[in-house]
Amino acid sequence: MSRTYKEFEQYLISDAKPTISNEDYWLQPASALLKYLVEAKDAVNLCQNNFKKNNEGEFTKTFLAKLRHINQAMLSAIMGHFETFQRHIFGGVFDFSAEFEKFNVESFFRKLNKIADISFSPLSLAPYRGESLRSIGIVLADNMPGWHDPERVISYFKCFDDRSNVFSNDDCRRLKVLWELRHSIVHTGGIISASDAQKVDELNSFGDVAIVLENNFTFEIARKLHPIIFKMNKRLRESVLAQLPPGVGSDDVDEIEYFFAAKSSVSVWVPDD
Repeated sequence: MSRTYKEFEQYLISDAKPTISNEDYWLQPASALLKYLVEAKDAVNLCQNNFKKNNEGEFTKTFLAKLRHINQAMLSAIMGHFETFQRHIFGGVFDFSAEFEKFNVESFFRKLNKIADISFSPLSLAPYRGESLRSIGIVLADNMPGWHDPERVISYFKCFDDRSNVFSNDDCRRLKVLWELRHSIVHTGGIISASDAQKVDELNSFGDVAIVLENNFTFEIARKLHPIIFKMNKRLRESVLAQLPPGVGSDDVDEIEYFFAAKSSVSVWVPDD
């Protein structure tokens, strides 16, 4: 019997229920990303526990190559989720700004437009026809470039509160490495080009080098991104709450607290307050 011919789009399972959905990012961006990181780590661990090993307990050459492919692909997926987290949490803060005691919309957009040229095409609004638009902030975030640049992301959030840095210097350094590795996987076939290697100090000596990752790389991304996410989320929560007017209703505060909830099933990765 001949195999049924299908176009690429026909392989999409439209009625499948994803473990992490867009709805999760709408409701609690930090919790959604933390959950995905744990699931990504568990998926690679499952492969490691079932791949064939030799008598010395090391992966055979064939299975080691397969595991490296999986780790490389997982890095790209994780950074895609990280970008989604950033855009949704920005969108949420913009929506909450309607409740701020002192928020000048014109001043906000003047600052934002100095960082990036933000313009809306009518086509970018067309997909929202007939829908109950839950967040105007996410429409704004989706039309903003530069989410792969942690320093620009800091500047975006400073438009809400000059006093708040969502990433530390160490956070920026680590994220730049991850974003550049993701770029090389997606755009240059998993090779760090000589020019790309010069964009990040930590990668300067890796020009024209293939990206081959250690077996525990996905585990380490999940572990090391946890504190970055928790601290960013906490800083934004505190900034939003501090800008509310005196006597704000408990329902409004509860909504903010719910949005900024950050839950992870790996408690040892949760940083101390």
